[in-house]
Amino acid sequence: MIRNVVDDYLHSVTERDFYYLLQFLLESNGYDDIHFTHGNVEMGKDFICKKHGEQFVLVVKAKDVNQETFRREVRPQILQAITERGGHPNLNSTSYRVMFVTTGRINSPAQTSFTEFNRYLRTKLNEKPVKIWDFDTLVKKIYLEHLENDILRNKSALELSRLYALIARIQRDEDLDWFEIEEYSRLWVIANADHQHLSVPIVESSLLLRLLMDHKKRYGALVLLVGLLRAICSTSGFFAYRHLVLDAIREHLDTLSDEEVTFAKEIGLHKGFVGDEFIFFAYPRRCLSAIEVTAVSYLLFGEDSRLSALCELLACEPGCSKPLSENYMVTVWLTGLALHKGRRVELLKKYLVNLTVWLCDRYDQVGLARLGATRQQEVEQLLSEYLSGFDFAKNVSSPMASVILFLASYLQDRDLYADVANDLRAVDIILEYHHVLEVQGLYSLDWKVSSQSFDPDFTLELTEGYSRPLVFELEQSKRPDDVQYALLSLILFRDRFYPSLIERFLTLDH
Repeated sequence: MIRNVVDDYLHSVTERDFYYLLQFLLESNGYDDIHFTHGNVEMGKDFICKKHGEQFVLVVKAKDVNQETFRREVRPQILQAITERGGHPNLNSTSYRVMFVTTGRINSPAQTSFTEFNRYLRTKLNEKPVKIWDFDTLVKKIYLEHLENDILRNKSALELSRLYALIARIQRDEDLDWFEIEEYSRLWVIANADHQHLSVPIVESSLLLRLLMDHKKRYGALVLLVGLLRAICSTSGFFAYRHLVLDAIREHLDTLSDEEVTFAKEIGLHKGFVGDEFIFFAYPRRCLSAIEVTAVSYLLFGEDSRLSALCELLACEPGCSKPLSENYMVTVWLTGLALHKGRRVELLKKYLVNLTVWLCDRYDQVGLARLGATRQQEVEQLLSEYLSGFDFAKNVSSPMASVILFLASYLQDRDLYADVANDLRAVDIILEYHHVLEVQGLYSLDWKVSSQSFDPDFTLELTEGYSRPLVFELEQSKRPDDVQYALLSLILFRDRFYPSLIERFLTLDH
């Protein structure tokens, strides 16, 4: 089963998704001083590295190599890597060897051409022959050296069953909620408790990522990459892999956003079902997925086109303001941050008002499904408002209410804040209460001038108190309006927070 997954991975992986696994394979095979050099000035070089003092330059392709590909792409890039000696200060420009890495196979005519090309390099250019890692080499290194010997043998029966079950569910095209993928990726942090080993998160994420993408589970693939980023934050490989994983995230956001922005409209409200779901549930779910992906894209990479797309979705698609459960707390948070960062204040105010109306209406009846609820539980909770016989859980508080109120406080609009706070307080769903000891603390969001209270008789008023948001763990030394800091606190650590790791991330140059 796993061997087939490895084969499928190599057949379908893109270069940008392959880079972080390749760096790991180089490290585990004794290469050091590894630098990713792919870019506009790479001069044919994708990586440079050393082994036993010998310098190597890597040329990487994610495809099969036939005669045409060899003549038009591979040979010219190798020649450029050999003849144009510059490109990186760690490169020994007088003596190095080229390594060609391909996730595919080199067919017979191309093999013959490669042999002749190596002879030309030795006799005419006085260069060393090209070293080759192809499909069969990579299968051996991924499966035998890491999966079989390093990962599978060290997993317990329960851990193996979870991995096999996740693979099988993806292959059967079953729906996976983001928190199921996120929960599995959390195991990688546990596996790396010694802060050293990267085999489990790097290899497993690579294989699962391609499975998710091959089965059109694009949003799940993004959540998986975020889980990988969290895992490497807890290891010694943080500095080496951060940019490679972020580059993979950028690729997925680039391909995701255009698709996610339009697919909510493509459903068509005239259709009664989407798959096996009523349009009543499928439509807002798709809208919510679209705005979260688009908001993350804008927050991470600051592209104005993504902000415009987000604004268009919020203005035209009512489903964006109808979160189906508390699971969409993160969606609301990221969307609010994106609008705040983009200075779309009036749209953010309208969005918060619409969310408040929806949330209060729901909690005036049976409420929303809890954080961590499955899709089935989301549906049953909403249907139980109208139909008897469906299970529902009556929540006494709403994490999303805290997020809405915190976003409202960002805007420092006294009337909006009071309206939202009073509506949320009226249905008793504000999670925790704070007394503000100084009025200015409300607007500076200074935790030092507030004290926590669980007094059930406490009346929430603008000048006396406000809800404590779930992101209170943001370090007091950091400004709460630091958008990137707040974003990472939720997208990397949805229910737990590790300030020191986030601090490391933010102090590096981007």
